[in-house]
Amino acid sequence: MNESLDQLIRRILERFLSGEAKLPVLPDSVLKISAIVKDDSKGAIDIANVIADDASFSVTVLKLANSACFNFSHHEIRSLPVAVQRLGAKRTLQLLMAISSKMHMHVSDQRLQGIIRKSSDYSIKVAAMAQQLADQLITADPGEAFTAGLLHDIGTSALICAARKDLEDLSPNVQIKVIQILRREIGALLLSRWELPHVFGMIAKYHGIQSDQRPLDVLIDYVDGADCLLQHAGHKVLFEPLEDTTPLNHPSIQRLGATQADLDTATEAFDSRLEELKQVFNT
Repeated sequence: MNESLDQLIRRILERFLSGEAKLPVLPDSVLKISAIVKDDSKGAIDIANVIADDASFSVTVLKLANSACFNFSHHEIRSLPVAVQRLGAKRTLQLLMAISSKMHMHVSDQRLQGIIRKSSDYSIKVAAMAQQLADQLITADPGEAFTAGLLHDIGTSALICAARKDLEDLSPNVQIKVIQILRREIGALLLSRWELPHVFGMIAKYHGIQSDQRPLDVLIDYVDGADCLLQHAGHKVLFEPLEDTTPLNHPSIQRLGATQADLDTATEAFDSRLEELKQVFNT
């Protein structure tokens, strides 16, 4: 008897909850930085020394610290300790976790790898737009909104990497349905395992959901508001396209209190910021 979609979903989820499906782990360098962040006796120099041992992290951290997203003084930063000071220790750690997910989550199946790539690329767009909104509305830290955007759909990549064998033999339509249903739960589980602040797990679990269970956290609204603006501008999504992408009608944008002028201002510099981020993340 063929396995139903519900049975398949339950079986895959149980593999994650039981620990049989191994969630992606962080690189040793990120684990070392996590320990440093928790140690009050250490600081930016200690973090920079760890980053310096990883060429890809070093380049990306310097690019981010010099990007318009974080370098408001426009003075070039060439020192890793200064770059870490610019970003902040905790944010550096969070960004490295997001960067790690992009660098280290790969599968050999081209179709599944294509889904990972599309999810990752769209998350960069959400990060850029969420930060633009936060810059304009000033009800959340723009850097936190940026990180939230990068991490919001990390469950897609984690699920594909950990359950590759379950997904490979499925038809494309069933693959998408399974990933769509499980990605939020897996994302929240992964970010909890990585010991990120609880809010990021909530964003992974509830983004795109308008229900009584949705937490009232402004960062989720920035992520969903950014997604709405992107879809309204014609950017394609893998999962759950909005039926009505009129931004001012979207519940998250209404909760943020944004006006049409706010949205216009937030989107004006989006393309140039996105191009910069594509260079930072080599997409």
